[in-house]
Amino acid sequence: MEDNQDNKALAESMGYKLIPEDNETNSETNKNESTESVDTESSLKENSDTPESSETKPDTDNFNTLLREKSEGKFENYEDLVKSFEENQKETDSFANETIAKLNQYILDGGSINDFDKTQVDYSEMSDLNILKAGMKINDPDLSDSDIDFLVDREYKLDEEEYDEDEVRISKLKLRKDAKESKIKLEEWKKQYEIPVKSEGQLKEDENTNRETQLKEKQRWENLVNDSTSKFETVDFNINDKGEKFTFTLSDEDRNTLKSSNSDLSKFWSRFMNEDGTENMEKLNKTMFLVDNFDKVVRAVANQYKSSGKDDVLKDIKNPDYNMNNATTDSGLKSLQQQMYDAWQKGN
Repeated sequence: MEDNQDNKALAESMGYKLIPEDNETNSETNKNESTESVDTESSLKENSDTPESSETKPDTDNFNTLLREKSEGKFENYEDLVKSFEENQKETDSFANETIAKLNQYILDGGSINDFDKTQVDYSEMSDLNILKAGMKINDPDLSDSDIDFLVDREYKLDEEEYDEDEVRISKLKLRKDAKESKIKLEEWKKQYEIPVKSEGQLKEDENTNRETQLKEKQRWENLVNDSTSKFETVDFNINDKGEKFTFTLSDEDRNTLKSSNSDLSKFWSRFMNEDGTENMEKLNKTMFLVDNFDKVVRAVANQYKSSGKDDVLKDIKNPDYNMNNATTDSGLKSLQQQMYDAWQKGN
């Protein structure tokens, strides 16, 4: 080592620089690496002696206890929470049919609901030129039809009257090549949103299933109507603020009429149509008002009877405008007017 230092000093005094041998360089390098290794180990050792970070790890037991309390026992731990979230997500992602599911995916991917029909196009029936234009429109939706025509005319010389035979032929070959590439991309894009076409057997099966479902629902509704109307015997109305009530008793005819009307609600709106097909708004307004304010109307009628006196009430009862001339119906039940008069008498 001393000889090397002397040789170095001698060479420098003569104006030369002594190049160290490889083993010496390696020795110095190894020495430096050794020193750095020692420093690193020392640093790691010092760091291992330092206290742990002030950040504390979450207490799992405390978290589970808090989760149990906040969820009122629904979730015992974090895993239960994650499982519930995944199940809810699956329910959220379910759709009534595959068409709606595909449409939803198309819109989520940035598509417009007005352009969804383009994903169901049969590109095998399209010409090369139209395929090329369709690809340009999908790649750049902002292009108008005139923009696309302009770009195509500039790119492909297809007008045989304007260009010579060789130019037209070259453009047709280029168009066929570009259209083929565009068609491949269009078919790949279409597969993401394509709605599977059902076979004739599947369509017939779906039709039969829908018919059975409709029949079951119709039968369920008719049973419900029959059961409820058979138990529907009286209707109570408040005739004043004192809690006094007027009770109307339904006849068998009333119940049968009600049953007939409620069995097929699709005919409900037909009663508000004129013979010429126009809407009878006067009848609709009157009916809807009575539905929403019938108690109010009954109270007003009761108050009028009470203030008019017995003779006027009896006179009104016999008035043909009430559409009931007798105090009792054919079934032996008291008419609406007679029942209201009886209620009035109890209050006097």
